[in-house]
Amino acid sequence: MVWFGLGWDIVGGKELLDAEMNKSLRKVLKRIYNANYLPASEVVKLIEVRAGDHHDFYPLAALVEANYLAFTGGQPKEEEQFRNSLLAQTFQCYRQGRGHQSYKNVTVFDREENEEVYFYIGPKAIEFFENRRSDTMKLLTSTGLSFFAAVTVAVIAYWLRKFGGA
Repeated sequence: MVWFGLGWDIVGGKELLDAEMNKSLRKVLKRIYNANYLPASEVVKLIEVRAGDHHDFYPLAALVEANYLAFTGGQPKEEEQFRNSLLAQTFQCYRQGRGHQSYKNVTVFDREENEEVYFYIGPKAIEFFENRRSDTMKLLTSTGLSFFAAVTVAVIAYWLRKFGGA
């Protein structure tokens, strides 16, 4: 299965976040990563509204399916045929607000003992951000060493010209 256009390449079961990922989706992932978890009511407000229905939440469902995010709310069974669609419909229910919400094939009940459903960071997102941080550190280290080498060569060349007699 290959899904292009939203910054995702899912090929042969291997999920990759690429540099072209939708900016609003990357912002959501980064906000949850920085906070460790966010209430569903806040996350659904961060999702860019394009269609105004559950279709807006397919990228968020893909993040959950790919283990970049997880959430504490009810989820369809692993073997469910249209799991992504049911997740997107569930997120659309959260967009409608607190209380008893229904949308297409999904009904969400607001229970007092479970005040809020939360999204939290998944293992793949931690790996993604740690790899990005590592790559940034490598780039900064390489840039710093290159700058130091260039300055050293320039100073040596200056002293050789000035005092080398050439």
